[in-house]
Amino acid sequence: MSRERFDTTGFMQQRADVADAERTMVFGPGGRGTTAAPVARLVVLGMREQGTEALASLAASRLGLEARILAETAASQDVIDACSGEGFVLVPPLTSLRDASVCAALRACKVFHLMVNPARIAASKGLSGESAEAFCREAMELDALGMCVMQHPIADGKTPDEMLENVLESLGIMS
Repeated sequence: MSRERFDTTGFMQQRADVADAERTMVFGPGGRGTTAAPVARLVVLGMREQGTEALASLAASRLGLEARILAETAASQDVIDACSGEGFVLVPPLTSLRDASVCAALRACKVFHLMVNPARIAASKGLSGESAEAFCREAMELDALGMCVMQHPIADGKTPDEMLENVLESLGIMS
């Protein structure tokens, strides 16, 4: 049985790519990376009931940025346009992840994904039976799509302050 060498082609950085100490590497699928300033494009993904808006507001305040919370009905192009901007913490609608072009745009950002426990959220909304099952199915589908574009997971059930601490640690900022 022969052992093939693991291909590290997409993981190697050239000296020119890391010469600017204020920049960091963000890896996407297949090891391809883009350079981005550590807090240039921050995205918080998760269900609104999980505290995404509170986390975005706290992170924006702490980092001296603006929180940009898009409406649940925002068009895919609005999300793509927002992903190309800088200086804010973006909260896009989870349903926009069903569009492959949105996912591609999000891969150029630092994406923090709030992991979901759909059963807990369904119970807190007072859902039961078929409506709870339908809610959980959709939540799990959107959660899986969020995992495809995330760089930093945040566990479910944390307070906004605990989530902010996770974000700052991931950015290398001491709280």
